[in-house]
This record gives sequence, structure tokens and C-alpha cells, in this order.
Amino acid sequence: MAQKNLKVLLLTVFAVILLFFIIPKNFLPNVPQKSSKNKNLYLLQNVAELIRDYYVETPNPTKTMKGAFRGLIGPLDPLSSYLDPQSANKYKTLSSTIFKEPGIIVLKKFGTYPVVIGIKENSPAEKAGIEVGDAISEMDGQPLLMLSMLETNLYLKDTEGRPAKLKILRREASEEMNVEREILQDAPFTYTQSQTTSGILKIHKIYPPCTEQIQKDVISHLKSQTQALVIDLRNCHEGEIKEALNFVNLFLQTDKAGYLQDKEGKKDYLSCPKEPDTQDLPLIYGQMLLRLAQQKLWLACSKNSKEHKLLESKHLVLWQNRNFSL
Repeated sequence: MAQKNLKVLLLTVFAVILLFFIIPKNFLPNVPQKSSKNKNLYLLQNVAELIRDYYVETPNPTKTMKGAFRGLIGPLDPLSSYLDPQSANKYKTLSSTIFKEPGIIVLKKFGTYPVVIGIKENSPAEKAGIEVGDAISEMDGQPLLMLSMLETNLYLKDTEGRPAKLKILRREASEEMNVEREILQDAPFTYTQSQTTSGILKIHKIYPPCTEQIQKDVISHLKSQTQALVIDLRNCHEGEIKEALNFVNLFLQTDKAGYLQDKEGKKDYLSCPKEPDTQDLPLIYGQMLLRLAQQKLWLACSKNSKEHKLLESKHLVLWQNRNFSL
């Protein structure tokens, strides 16, 4: 065990030093630079020679560099992630592939265990007894401590539907669970009619052509409605910002829905330019108190409303009433 730990330590030190001296100065502007490039190269050479001459086994440079890149990118923020080729290919197919999953929504920072912040209704996770607040330390034998939130969410998805073996940490105790993976929703949204409202619109994921389908199947039938439309965003935890803007634009017109800001402080504003057909339609929407990107965009836009009423706060869910008459 001691010999294995020594190997890992030497590889980590080598990778960090290698990155430190080959990354351009502008990439890490606050890190002090040595005055002499020759000294940097000499130190790097010495480390490489030590590994070559004293390391028991021949190191795998590709594996070493992957770990170094993951450690460099992961701590930046919860949404930054280094993906290996397999995970990257999986990520590219999120909008076009129907995956099977246990129905868990997690929040994770680099170097911490993912914490369950939401459980999808009628999902295998709900049936297995997983609770909001549970921490997941392992999945299918893979430790999750040093993975990013994106990597963790990708591991939860599977096309074949194999059960997920989870190690749950709950109230200072651990428990292993085998949780099935199922197709929870193959459609981006579901709409249910209601006698007391204009209907209930549940958003599951916001990828194109979600907004186009909502406009065709739902909005076109609500133009003359006066009762509130219920929008349920609780299970919406993935999608694209551009499509989320299109969704907001179904109900709200604004030049400043949000903005992207560069290092110099310059703001690039995101807009919802089209005049919506439902400008006067009252809305009631629900979202998790720990909001994700698409839900945050919705909340930011809805602050332009004239009316705001808290209806219910229960189980990490916030129900609010919005009237978008501007």
C-alpha cells in the first residue's frame, strides 16, 4: 500500500510541475513566474529523471496528464469539467439520446460528495427510498469525490438500463443500494389539462425543439385563457441556455433577460425579442430552492413582473405567482 501511495504521489507531483511550467503565463496571471526559463526547464528535467531512474514501474504519461487536467479544471466552479473521450461523446448526445436513469438530481462541488437535491416523481430513486440530503460516495464502484458535477450526472445515465449500485451516506451511516435505471420521460415536457387552471406544464429538459413544440401544442390553445397556467420546473435540470431563452420568450419580452460578462467587465446581454402570445396570461410556477442554470434564468426574467406572491414552500420547492403584464 505504501509503495502504491508513493507511485501516486510521484506521478501527481510530476504532472503538477509539468503543467506549471508549460502553461502560458497569461493563463495563470496571479502565479509568480521564475525569472529564468532555464531554471524552470532544469527543475522539470530533474523531476523527469527522478521518475525515470527511481520509479518502480514505467509511468503512463497519458493517464498522469488526464489526472492533472482534471485537477486543474475541476476546482474552477461546479459547472467546469474535464471529460475523457467516452464521457465527451456521451455529453454530445444528451439532446438526441433517450437515456435510462434512476431519477436523482444532484448538486456537487469539486472535492465533495454529490448531494441529492431533488428526486423525480415515480422514479426508481423515489421507490428505493433515496432522500433529499443524501450524499453519494460511490456509484458502480467508482468513487465520486474527485469527479465534477457533470461527470457524476453522466455516470447516472445509461442506455442499457443497468441498475446503479450506489453507496449512500446518511446521518453518519453508509448504506449500499441497487437502484434501477428507467426511461422517465422521453418527451421534453408534458401538459395536463385542469378545470381550475389553464393547465399544468411540466418541463423535463430544455433542448431544441422543446420551445417549438410547446408553442404548437400548448401556447396556441391558450391565447384566450384567463386562468393561470401552472409551470412546473422542479424536474428540469438539463438543457441549453439558448433554448431556455426561447422558452422564457413564450411568456415575456425583454432586452435584458441576463448577460454574459468577460474579465474586463463587458456585458453581453441576452434578450427575448419576440412579442409573446401569452403576455397577459397569469402564471404560477414551481422550482427547487436550489436552482440550476435554466431555472435561474427563468427567475431572473420573472423579476420584471408586476405581481409576486409566494404560494407554497415545501420540500425544497418554491411556488410563486407571476403576472407578466408589463
